[in-house]
Amino acid sequence: MKTIIALLLFCFTAVVSAQWSYRTTNDSMRGTKTRFAELNSTNRAQLSFPYGGGSKLQLIIRKKSDADTDVVFLLDRGQVPCHTDCRMAAKFDDDEVAEWELSGPASGRSASLFVDEANDFLERLKTAKKLVVEVQIYDHGSFQFTFNPKGLKWEWGGKKQETEDEVKQKLAEAAADKKRQENIQRITSLAGADAKGVAQKSSGPSASYGGKVRAKVQPNIVFTEDIAGNPTAEVEVRTALDGSIIGQRLIKPSGHKAWDEAVIKAIIRTETVPRDVDGRVPSSMILEFRPRD
Repeated sequence: MKTIIALLLFCFTAVVSAQWSYRTTNDSMRGTKTRFAELNSTNRAQLSFPYGGGSKLQLIIRKKSDADTDVVFLLDRGQVPCHTDCRMAAKFDDDEVAEWELSGPASGRSASLFVDEANDFLERLKTAKKLVVEVQIYDHGSFQFTFNPKGLKWEWGGKKQETEDEVKQKLAEAAADKKRQENIQRITSLAGADAKGVAQKSSGPSASYGGKVRAKVQPNIVFTEDIAGNPTAEVEVRTALDGSIIGQRLIKPSGHKAWDEAVIKAIIRTETVPRDVDGRVPSSMILEFRPRD
């Protein structure tokens, strides 16, 4: 009942259209710079006593010369305490609502929230036109704040900023690839109905076939990190009757995430596998990859 009453004590009011503002601070003693991009919510929370007046939420991107990029939400009135297992619901444009994990500041200040996956959140901001976040305000329940992040210019953190045309091209390529995979799976399913297809699926690869496939995948592996030892990543590769790769799955991680990802990406780039000594292509195989092989 207390929560219901508290929720009824506040509503939202419109704020003048907000735009990104940018600033840089210099630490002459340490020789470092801190860059900021700041955006106010387009609405306010009308909180009850003792936080009288509208309270806006500010979205801040911060990058220090010697540190990672931070994405921070700052409430100008009221408290958003975050101690353990803090989460925030967020919706970019017309996408599904997703939960993002948060952390409180080291100072213990209860008016700010740090997004744990800051780089991922930043990449979404760069192409979004609308953002709605839902945060818990102490003693007032949940409240939704709206932002208009279109036009963000940020080049100091996260991945390289993509243009709108580049984003559209990526989406088109992803859609085309999905369609191709669906067609391959449909053809494979139809082919599997006849006796020859069943026989081929039931036959395993020759002893030398795994090395033959690995030799084709290896040139597509892009990996420059220096890691200890020679960890093994085991991957299941599924193929169509014509040798097209229709799926890949990491079944035993190497213990080094970057190596595992490099192997998966290389298999996708390879697209097709060679035929075995009998002229056939196994429908499924397990391959091992090591960085020093």
